[in-house]
Amino acid sequence: MTRFFTMSRQIAIAIATTALLATAVPGASQAAEFSDGQLKSFAMAWTNINQLAEQWKPQVEAAESEDQAAEMLKQFEVAANQVIEQTDGIGTTDYQDIMKAAQSDPALKERIFAMLQDLQPN
Repeated sequence: MTRFFTMSRQIAIAIATTALLATAVPGASQAAEFSDGQLKSFAMAWTNINQLAEQWKPQVEAAESEDQAAEMLKQFEVAANQVIEQTDGIGTTDYQDIMKAAQSDPALKERIFAMLQDLQPN
């Protein structure tokens, strides 16, 4: 049972995509340049994926087995990729490139956070 609970916790963490931007790797910034348009599209997709994750999280946490939780995670990943592909101005490769760059580039991370705040309702 411990392995199942560990897997459930890992799945919950994976679904909570905020963890991917929550930590920056210390060191030199990457030279990757992304336009404001690309980052705005990224922020819109990221926001929609987080909303989707909130819907999926209770189902994954209530999974009766590790296999069921893993299957739900696969379904969530498919749905998240669809969200990205349906967002104008970005594809899954661009989304992943921006996510990876933001993990090690504090300036890029700050630009993304600013765009995420702009998307929040007042």
